[in-house]
Amino acid sequence: MKKIKLTIDGKEVFLSQESIEAIQNLAQKKEYNYKNWEEYYWLDSCGYIDISISINNDGTFSQGGLFRTKQEAEQERDKRQAKHNIKKYIIENGLEFEPNWGEGGEKKYVIYYDYTYKKFIINCHFESKYFQPFFFKSREDAQQVIDNCEKDLLVLGGIK
Repeated sequence: MKKIKLTIDGKEVFLSQESIEAIQNLAQKKEYNYKNWEEYYWLDSCGYIDISISINNDGTFSQGGLFRTKQEAEQERDKRQAKHNIKKYIIENGLEFEPNWGEGGEKKYVIYYDYTYKKFIINCHFESKYFQPFFFKSREDAQQVIDNCEKDLLVLGGIK
């Protein structure tokens, strides 16, 4: 097996071919793009997943519709469905709330998952807008969603 000798600060270091390849892989710039004529999984608006050869799919890719693996496509489909289920529950139970971000005194409740306690926690914010899909006007409203949508919250958060 081929080895390369390096001298660093007067010390000799030998690298195996495997180490050289690992360093080269780390140095390569990763691209977030699709390539024409490669196989991808695509997710349509009905949640159907199919495999396809990619040819000029800029629009589908830029909208998050192409995936390298079937598992990635399934996870995205399941997250979209979970978000829809939660939103439907919120609307049907009169829990819709549009925060007034200009009003610092208004309480805005959010749900997050705490891995230490392995459960959903409710937190109150006044002026900090986190990247949350849902805000609630009260702790009770947030708890109601946790109690009735826990499975969908776990899926949406990618929590195993």
